[in-house]
Amino acid sequence: MYLGQMIWPMLALAWMFNIVERGSAAYSRINALLNEQPAMVDGQLSPMHQKGTLAVDIKAFHYPKQQVDVLKNIHFTLSPGEMLGICGMTGAGKSTLLALIQRLYDVSEGDIRFQSVPLYQLKLDEWRGRLAVVNQTPFLFSDTIAGNIALGRPDATKEEIEAVAKIANIHDDILNLPEGYLTQVGEKRGHALGGTKATYFHC
Repeated sequence: MYLGQMIWPMLALAWMFNIVERGSAAYSRINALLNEQPAMVDGQLSPMHQKGTLAVDIKAFHYPKQQVDVLKNIHFTLSPGEMLGICGMTGAGKSTLLALIQRLYDVSEGDIRFQSVPLYQLKLDEWRGRLAVVNQTPFLFSDTIAGNIALGRPDATKEEIEAVAKIANIHDDILNLPEGYLTQVGEKRGHALGGTKATYFHC
């Protein structure tokens, strides 16, 4: 009888030990993360509160641990009130340029300046707090590529769909897929990734 009464307390004790062990492991991982040194060295200067000029002078940029430059010779100046549109093929580096302006990475050669001050000298939180960024979040429906492109115009002809794809510069990429425009895509399928996925979405 007494042995039966001891079973549940012993099971509860074992369960508690299990929770403590798992909690200890989780605490160690969280503590290691909190003690991790940031990859980006914070600057000491506060950016001016008023609007200023952004000067981009990127001679070259490659991602860490890579040798191939993804950006070369990008130079422009953006003054208050001006608007700049940047166009390019999939993988041309548009998102990379935006990441450099946010200082998610530092420029390999050259620099980006705000009011003549290099971004690496500015406090990260204050600089990023000045930026309003809308990242692309494309969504592909479980349908063919043609169906996704023609989402806004279900009655679009094959010729019209292909014409739009050619304008977006993805026609040849689509033809290289197993079933061309009839290739099934979607959130759980692997045919469209990254910039190409975004291009399908924006067609």
